[in-house]
Amino acid sequence: SCDKERARLFALAAERDFLTQKNRELNLEVARARREMRSQLDSQKAENAAMEAEREELQRLALEAKRLLSMKAVLDEETSETEDEAKRQAAEKLLQEHAAVMRQAQTLMGMFPRDGMDSLASTARGPNALSSTQELRSTLKRPPRRLG
Repeated sequence: SCDKERARLFALAAERDFLTQKNRELNLEVARARREMRSQLDSQKAENAAMEAEREELQRLALEAKRLLSMKAVLDEETSETEDEAKRQAAEKLLQEHAAVMRQAQTLMGMFPRDGMDSLASTARGPNALSSTQELRSTLKRPPRRLG
């Protein structure tokens, strides 16, 4: 009976040691998983901040493109057969600015897949963000017209 109790105590001590070791291993695994999750969260926060900056830049470029298109429309209305040199130079400068803005926008649009830009624009704070992005896309598809 005493031997049975002793054997039982040794078995319980061995089980305790085994469970203690398993507990240590699980605690290490939980700590590793927490570190990994924190790293992923930090990475996601940085990515979100970068996407927000890109969204803001795209909105700025869309507004700039709209402004340039409005200026171009005014110039188109004012253009006549007797166009003077100043108007021609202004029109040429407008075309150059428009081309520069379009190159910047195309560069930014290339950084995001099509669906990514739509979802990025839909989460924007402005009410016209998605339509601005769609309008910028349609503007990018058509080349600027030459004046004169």
